[in-house]
Amino acid sequence: MTVKTILFLGPDFYRETRGRYIYILTNYTNRVLYIGVTSALYYRIIEHKEKKYPNSFSAKYKCYKLVYYEFYTRIEEAIMREKRLKKMEYTMEN
Repeated sequence: MTVKTILFLGPDFYRETRGRYIYILTNYTNRVLYIGVTSALYYRIIEHKEKKYPNSFSAKYKCYKLVYYEFYTRIEEAIMREKRLKKMEYTMEN
Protein backbone atom coordinates (compact mmCIF):
# COMPACT_ATOMS: atom_id res chain seq x y z
CA MET A 1 0.00 0.00 0.00
CA THR A 2 1.48 3.34 -0.99
CA VAL A 3 1.02 6.76 0.58
CA LYS A 4 -1.41 7.65 -2.20
CA THR A 5 -3.45 4.60 -1.29
CA ILE A 6 -3.35 5.54 2.39
CA LEU A 7 -4.54 9.07 1.70
CA PHE A 8 -7.21 7.74 -0.67
CA LEU A 9 -8.60 5.31 1.91
CA GLY A 10 -8.97 8.17 4.35
CA PRO A 11 -9.22 8.44 8.11
CA ASP A 12 -12.19 6.10 8.61
CA PHE A 13 -10.18 3.11 7.42
CA TYR A 14 -7.46 3.74 10.00
CA ARG A 15 -9.79 4.70 12.83
CA GLU A 16 -11.25 1.20 12.69
CA THR A 17 -7.90 -0.60 12.47
CA ARG A 18 -6.47 -1.48 15.86
CA GLY A 19 -2.74 -1.76 16.27
CA ARG A 20 0.41 0.23 15.77
CA TYR A 21 2.52 1.21 12.80
CA ILE A 22 6.21 1.81 12.43
CA TYR A 23 6.88 4.10 9.51
CA ILE A 24 9.77 5.65 7.63
CA LEU A 25 9.64 9.11 6.08
CA THR A 26 12.19 10.81 3.88
CA ASN A 27 12.65 14.25 2.40
CA TYR A 28 12.31 15.22 -1.26
CA THR A 29 15.97 14.38 -1.97
CA ASN A 30 15.72 10.98 -0.22
CA ARG A 31 18.80 11.76 1.87
CA VAL A 32 17.29 11.92 5.37
CA LEU A 33 15.27 9.22 7.12
CA TYR A 34 12.81 9.61 9.97
CA ILE A 35 11.58 6.48 11.76
CA GLY A 36 8.54 6.64 14.02
CA VAL A 37 5.70 4.71 15.69
CA THR A 38 2.04 5.68 15.70
CA SER A 39 -1.42 4.23 16.18
CA ALA A 40 -2.96 6.48 13.51
CA LEU A 41 -0.76 6.47 10.43
CA TYR A 42 -3.04 8.62 8.29
CA TYR A 43 -3.25 11.41 10.87
CA ARG A 44 0.44 11.21 11.74
CA ILE A 45 1.46 11.70 8.10
CA ILE A 46 -0.79 14.77 7.92
CA GLU A 47 0.80 16.13 11.11
CA HIS A 48 4.23 15.76 9.53
CA LYS A 49 3.13 17.47 6.32
CA GLU A 50 1.49 20.35 8.20
CA LYS A 51 4.48 20.74 10.56
CA LYS A 52 2.35 20.37 13.67
CA TYR A 53 5.58 20.31 15.68
CA PRO A 54 7.70 22.98 13.94
CA ASN A 55 10.85 22.32 16.00
CA SER A 56 10.85 18.58 15.38
CA PHE A 57 13.41 16.61 13.38
CA SER A 58 10.96 15.85 10.59
CA ALA A 59 9.96 19.52 10.25
CA LYS A 60 13.57 20.69 10.29
CA TYR A 61 14.66 18.25 7.57
CA LYS A 62 11.32 18.33 5.68
CA CYS A 63 10.60 14.61 5.98
CA TYR A 64 7.11 14.22 4.57
CA LYS A 65 7.30 11.38 2.06
CA LEU A 66 6.19 7.99 3.37
CA VAL A 67 8.47 5.31 1.96
CA TYR A 68 7.72 2.34 4.20
CA TYR A 69 5.47 1.12 7.00
CA GLU A 70 4.66 -2.05 8.94
CA PHE A 71 1.59 -2.93 11.00
CA TYR A 72 1.72 -4.59 14.44
CA THR A 73 -1.09 -5.65 16.73
CA ARG A 74 0.92 -4.90 19.88
CA ILE A 75 2.66 -1.63 20.68
CA GLU A 76 5.58 -3.47 22.31
CA GLU A 77 6.36 -5.22 19.02
CA ALA A 78 6.21 -1.95 17.09
CA ILE A 79 8.54 -0.19 19.55
CA MET A 80 11.04 -3.07 19.43
CA ARG A 81 11.02 -2.95 15.62
CA GLU A 82 11.46 0.84 15.64
CA LYS A 83 14.49 0.51 17.93
CA ARG A 84 16.02 -2.17 15.69
CA LEU A 85 15.54 0.03 12.60
CA LYS A 86 17.03 3.07 14.32
CA LYS A 87 20.00 1.03 15.52
CA MET A 88 20.47 -0.36 12.01
CA GLU A 89 20.30 3.16 10.54
CA TYR A 90 22.87 4.41 13.05
CA THR A 91 25.18 1.47 12.31
CA MET A 92 24.99 2.13 8.56
CA GLU A 93 25.94 5.80 9.06
CA ASN A 94 29.19 4.94 10.88
